[in-house]
Amino acid sequence: LKSLCAQVGHGALAEVGARIRIAATMVDFTDPKWVQAHLRGDPRVVASAALEKVEAPGMSCDVQRLVVVFEDGSRTTLIVKQTKDGSHDRSKELGTAREALFYQSYSEISAAAAGVDIASLLPRVLYSEGSMELGTKTILMEDLSDAAQTGLFFGPGNPNNWGKDLEALTAGRGFDTAWLSVPRLTGMAFSTAAKLHARFWQQEGLSSMEWLRGSGWISGADKESWLKSQKQVAGAWAASKPKMDDGNVRWDPLVVACVDESIKRASLEAEGWETFQRELKARPFTLVQGDFHPANHMVRAGAGAAAAADKDASGKSWIVILDWEAVGVGSGPQELGQYMISHADPAIRAEIERGAVEAYYAELTSLNPAVATSMSWEDCWKEYVEGGVGRWMWMLPLLTSMCPPKMVQFFHDQVQAFMATHDVRVDNVPMPRA
Repeated sequence: LKSLCAQVGHGALAEVGARIRIAATMVDFTDPKWVQAHLRGDPRVVASAALEKVEAPGMSCDVQRLVVVFEDGSRTTLIVKQTKDGSHDRSKELGTAREALFYQSYSEISAAAAGVDIASLLPRVLYSEGSMELGTKTILMEDLSDAAQTGLFFGPGNPNNWGKDLEALTAGRGFDTAWLSVPRLTGMAFSTAAKLHARFWQQEGLSSMEWLRGSGWISGADKESWLKSQKQVAGAWAASKPKMDDGNVRWDPLVVACVDESIKRASLEAEGWETFQRELKARPFTLVQGDFHPANHMVRAGAGAAAAADKDASGKSWIVILDWEAVGVGSGPQELGQYMISHADPAIRAEIERGAVEAYYAELTSLNPAVATSMSWEDCWKEYVEGGVGRWMWMLPLLTSMCPPKMVQFFHDQVQAFMATHDVRVDNVPMPRA
C-alpha cells in the first residue's frame, strides 16, 4: 500500500483501488482462521497450516505447498502460486496476472454464456487475486501432485522431457501408459478445447474484459500492443539470423524464407495491422487458453480404460488445463495447431490430426450449434493449419533467440514437418500470431 500510495498519491488511491485488484501479498496462509474461511465445504476444523517450498523449474512464479492439519489429525495439501520477488516489472510486461484474474472471474464470464461448466476443466481454486497494473498475482489452488503432466506421455524426444525418467513419472506412479497414448490424450485435450470454445463462441462481452489478451484487437483497438508483439518477434529473428551459418542448427531454407515473409507481412510498412484487422473480422473468435500444449495439461490419477466417460467420480475432467497466463480472445482451431506442432511426433501427428480435428469440430458444433453458421468444417480445418503455422511463426523466432541449439532444432523440425504436410509456402504463409 505504501508503494501504491507513493505512485499515485493518497487522493487517487480510491480511484485506483476501483480498477486495481491488489495482489494478496498481505495474506498469511499460515493463519488457521484464514485457511478455514477459504476451505469451502470442508467441515473439519483447521488446527495449523505451514508452507513448504516446491521446486518448480521453468515456472514464472514461486510455488509453495500449504500443509493443512485439522484438529482430528487428518491433513490436506494445497498449492500457493505467487509472483517472484523482483520480477514484478517483467510480470507486468507479460501480463501474467491474467491467470489470477481468470480464476477470480471465470464464474462471472461463464454466466454470460450457456454450456459446459468450465470449472470442471480447471484446478479447484480457493483464492485468487491479481493486478495487471502492479504485475502481481497470488493463487491458492488444489494440489495436483497425484496427477501427471500429459506431455510426459509424448515420449523422450520433446525438450520438456529431456533427462526425465518418464517410466517412473508415469507407469511407475500407476498411470495406464498403454491407454494414455498420444492419440487418446490428444483427443481428450481437443475435447476440453471444444467445451471451452463452444461455451464462449463469438461472445461479444469478451472484448470488454481488458485484461484478456487480444480483447482490444477484436474491436480494432490496442494497436500499439500488437505492433509491439510483432516488433519483438522481428527483433528476435533479426538477431538470430547472423548465427545461422555456424552450423549448430540445420535450417531448412523454406522455413527461413517463410519466417522472413511472415514477419514482413506483419510490418508497419506492409500495413500489417490493417491486414490483421481484416483477417480478424473474417474469422470467429472465442475464449482461448492462449498457450495450449501438453505441458500445460495434467491428467488426473485414475484415468484409464476403466474410467467412466471424460470425468472422474467427482465430476472433474480427467484433463486439467493449467497456466492461464496468456488467456485471451482468439482462434479456437489455432490452439489445436499449436498443440500438435509443440509435442506430437510428425508421423503420429500426420496420422491422427484430421480425425482429431474432426472430432473437435463435431463436439464443438454439438455443444453450440451456432458455431456451424460462422465456421464450416472446411473453415475449421483451414484455420487449424493457418493458425498453427501462424502461432509458430511467432514462437519460433522467440525460441531461437533464447534456447540452446538442440532445442531450437527440435522445434524447427516440428514446424518444418507441419509445413511440409500442409503445403505451406512463401506465397501462402500467414503472419505471426501473437
